Amino acid sequence: MLNADPSKVSMRAKKRGLPQLGTLGAGNHYAEIQVVDEIYDTWAASRMGIEMKGQICVMIHSGSRGFGHQVATGIVCFNVGLLIILGAGIV
Repeated sequence: MLNADPSKVSMRAKKRGLPQLGTLGAGNHYAEIQVVDEIYDTWAASRMGIEMKGQICVMIHSGSRGFGHQVATGIVCFNVGLLIILGAGIV
C-alpha cells in the first residue's frame, strides 16, 4: 500500500476504528488453529498454500471492521442520488 493516502480516511472512520486496534472485533470474528485432515482439491489447496496432510493452518475472520459498511453506505447514497437525477422514480 505504498500509494495509500491516510488523509483520505475520514475522522469518523478513525474514531470508529481506534478502539478496535489489536482485536479481532466482536460477533462471529475468530482465529482458529487447524490441522489439514484431508485434501480434496490439490489445485485449490496449493493456491492457498496447503501442501500436505498434517499441515498446521491458521484461519482468521475479522470482517471489514466497519470499512465495508462505510463503503456500502457511500455506494448506496451515490446510486440513489444518481437514480433521482435520472428520474428513475424510486419509492
